[in-house]
Amino acid sequence: MAAEVVEAPTFGELAIPREYTITQQGREYILSDGLLVGLVQLSRGFYDLATEVVQLPTAENAQTAVCTAKVTVFEPETGRVLRTATGIGDASPANVGRMVAIHVLRMAETRAVARALRHLLGVGLTALEELGQGGAEPAADERTPAAAPKTRPEPSWGQPAPAAPRPVETIQVGGRTLSRSQVLDVYHARFTAAEQAGLQLAPMGTPGGPPSSDAPLPEIVDYCKELTRRLDARSGAVHANGAGGK
Repeated sequence: MAAEVVEAPTFGELAIPREYTITQQGREYILSDGLLVGLVQLSRGFYDLATEVVQLPTAENAQTAVCTAKVTVFEPETGRVLRTATGIGDASPANVGRMVAIHVLRMAETRAVARALRHLLGVGLTALEELGQGGAEPAADERTPAAAPKTRPEPSWGQPAPAAPRPVETIQVGGRTLSRSQVLDVYHARFTAAEQAGLQLAPMGTPGGPPSSDAPLPEIVDYCKELTRRLDARSGAVHANGAGGK
């Protein structure tokens, strides 16, 4: 009897653009948005991403939130599970920047998602959002809002989520359409990176200072671009000083 030939699953090509990486103090990190881009590339849109709140932040646990994430890639024709990975993330005022301290549940979920995606994609770079407040050791990641434990959704198969009951505020950035939630994710990541890099930032609400989370999207995007420019300039200066000292 001839042996049955089983074809190996075909995954999409993984090629995350460099715009989703950032260099801080000579070390390269990947942004959580870049990991999501990689997920879509690998799965060709046939995936399920689910998160669960394990611990809500309370006074008894020092406002520490804990979330888990599970990501699964399916075979388009049969729905067979081809690859799955999980991750856990925690966040508290002690391991996030001051701009994110009131969003620890959201940060814990993002950190969990980033860990699960790095495991699934085989990405060795640490996600920037996984860094603690001091940037010393990776702890976990940040992403979409989550105010209470969520029920596990059915596999999305990569299809768009149902339309929201009200219009979602969006903005065009570099040819991409970003929601306010996505813009704020990038904003918080850039702000955290700037704090860890020791950049001098004006107080919030003052001229040249960071805008609030409910500020107009163009204002937030412009400030993100300014932080990116200053981080890149600082990174270049660090490299130049290191080369000159040898």
